[in-house]
Amino acid sequence: MAEFGDVYQKIETTKQEVELVVDSAGVMAELLDELASAVGALGFHARSAACRSAAELAREAMSAAGGIVEKLDQVHAGTVYAQEQA
Repeated sequence: MAEFGDVYQKIETTKQEVELVVDSAGVMAELLDELASAVGALGFHARSAACRSAAELAREAMSAAGGIVEKLDQVHAGTVYAQEQA
């Protein structure tokens, strides 16, 4: 049963790391949106659009990482089930 403890720990560690990616991508998206507004206010519209596109990519990364967290929860549930059946 010790191997299940190791698996749980690895799943939890990975989940925490991915959640950090989700948080970081969200912060990055917010900062890029703010930068886009500031750059646009200075008249650099092409650069503003590029910043907004980068912010959208950061939000997509955040969403994808959120999906990974959901899958890790499913893996955890499957591991619990496997341990119960063992």
